[in-house]
Amino acid sequence: MGALGAQEFVLLAAMLLLGCLPLPLMLWAIVDCMGRDFPGPNDKLIWILVIVLVSCVGPLIYLIVGRQAGTPRHPPVP
Repeated sequence: MGALGAQEFVLLAAMLLLGCLPLPLMLWAIVDCMGRDFPGPNDKLIWILVIVLVSCVGPLIYLIVGRQAGTPRHPPVP
C-alpha cells in the first residue's frame, strides 16, 4: 500500500465530508426545534423524532417545513 493518488484523495475527502455533514445539521435542527413553540402539544416531539429517525433527510424536512409551523420563543432583537 502506497500513498494515495489524486483520485483516491478526492474520493476520500468527499466521503468524509458527506459522512460528517449530517450530524451538525441534525444537531442544529434539534436545537432550533427545541427553541420554538408549536401549535399542537405533541408537534415538537414528532419533529424531533423525524429529525433523529429519518437521519439525513429528516433535518432537511424540518428546516423546509417544520420551521414555518413553529414560532420562535424569543423573537430576535431589532
